[in-house]
Amino acid sequence: MSAHTTTSSSINPGVQISDITIRVTKPGRSLDSVDLLIGEKRPELHWNRIEEQVLQATINPTLKLSSSHLLNLRLHYRRWLVSNERQEITINAAELLHSGGEGEIREWRQSYSKIEVKIIWSYAMPNEMADDAVHDVAADHLTQQRDSANPDTPLPSMTDEILRICPRFRILVIGKVGVGKSSLINKTFGVEQAVDRTRCHSSLIGS
Repeated sequence: MSAHTTTSSSINPGVQISDITIRVTKPGRSLDSVDLLIGEKRPELHWNRIEEQVLQATINPTLKLSSSHLLNLRLHYRRWLVSNERQEITINAAELLHSGGEGEIREWRQSYSKIEVKIIWSYAMPNEMADDAVHDVAADHLTQQRDSANPDTPLPSMTDEILRICPRFRILVIGKVGVGKSSLINKTFGVEQAVDRTRCHSSLIGS
């Protein structure tokens, strides 16, 4: 059973991208440079010119994303006797998950106006992704639950989802003795006991 099948009943896996190749398919244009943006973040990638019309970036360590992430490629062209051109393409990471294929390493291809994009990717489990990607995966799962739930059914608890994904974590609340720090943690997170730091015990919550 594949990793994708194993996790489909809980949280969908993300993707980890190890290679992006862009080939110009329209004559008379040369690809000068490529910028990759994921939201407001711009990963530092080194693009190699494999052929005159081909740029490739090998990503190490791999780029780990949730299925809700969008990849924006900004392509800068040179044309003979004409001013430079720019093209922007948006790829939903979920498209890679739906591309099919077999094996651990998979390939996704798509043709656009002027270019063809090839992405080499594999599945990434939530515990392998960066914190921001894990949060996006959890949000996706809760959104799916809300969309499919009966309108009369109470909304699922985000706290339960956080504890399921990250069952062990620490919470530090700073304040004077006797102001209700433990009660605040108990009420907010639904834990049975919160140990006060002033008694020199561990404040591990959710263990």
